[in-house]
Amino acid sequence: MGRLFTLTSQSSNPPTLLSSNNHSGGNASLIPPYALKKRAAFTLAEVLITLGIIGVVAALTMPALIANYQDKVAVTRLKKVYSILSQAYQKAYYEYGEPTNWGLTDIGTSGSDKDYQSSLTLFNVLGKGLTLSKTCGQNPGCFYDGYYKFSNGNSWQSFDTVRNRHKVITSDGVSLAFHGYSATCNANINNLSDACGLIYVDLDGPFRGKHTFGQDFFQFAVTKYGILPRGTQTYEPELFRDCLTKGDHCTAWVLVNENRDYLYCDDLSWSGKRTCK
Repeated sequence: MGRLFTLTSQSSNPPTLLSSNNHSGGNASLIPPYALKKRAAFTLAEVLITLGIIGVVAALTMPALIANYQDKVAVTRLKKVYSILSQAYQKAYYEYGEPTNWGLTDIGTSGSDKDYQSSLTLFNVLGKGLTLSKTCGQNPGCFYDGYYKFSNGNSWQSFDTVRNRHKVITSDGVSLAFHGYSATCNANINNLSDACGLIYVDLDGPFRGKHTFGQDFFQFAVTKYGILPRGTQTYEPELFRDCLTKGDHCTAWVLVNENRDYLYCDDLSWSGKRTCK
C-alpha cells in the first residue's frame, strides 16, 4: 500500500506534501511552496523594446565617446613625440652647437640624393635618442603605402615612396621622416623663416589610422631656436587657416589646446573660440 509523507513545520504555513505514487516505496518528490505561486516575468515584447532603447542610446552616444577617446590618444602621443624631439634638439645643440654647424645642405629642386644626404644628417644629429623598431632610409616600408590626404578629402602624395627623406618607425609605432632643408637655416617654408628642415609624424604608423593631415599626420619644423610645431600662434598664425580648411599645420593647436576640435567645427581661432564645446 502506498505511503503518505508529511513535512511538519513550526510556522503557520500549511505543511509541504511529500507524495509518492510508487506503491513499492519509490523515491518521494518535493513540491516547494514557491512553485505553487505565479512568478512575475518580462514578456518578449518588453525585452525587445528595452533592447531597442538601449541600442538607440548607444548609437547616439558611442560615436562621440569614441571620437573623444581618439582625440585624447592623439594629443598624448603627439605630446610625447614633441617632448622626445625637443630633448633630442637640446642634446644636439650641446654636442654640435647651432644647427648651422650640423652639416646640412640646401634643398634641391628634384628630390635628389643630395637632399637625402642632408635628411640623413639631420636624423643622425637628432635621432640618437630614439628607440627604433625599423629604419627605412630612402626606401618604402615606414609610412602608409597609399596617398596621404588632407582632411577635406584631397590627396597629397604617396609619402612612403619619396627618396629625399630619412624614414624610421619608433618602438611605439610612430612613423618619423626627417627632411633637411638648409645649411644656413634660413629656408622659408610656408612663410616660416629660419628653418633648417622638417620632421613629419604619422602617429599611427604605416598600418593603422587615417593617414590624414590633422588627424594622425603632423609636422614639426627644425629651426635655429628649437623644434617648432607647425601653425604656432606666434610664428605662423596665418597658417591655422590651413588647419581649419584642410587639416594642415594643426600641430601647435593640438599641443596648446589639447584637442582636435578643428575637425568638428570651423569657427575656431587663436584669439577667440578654442573648442567646439
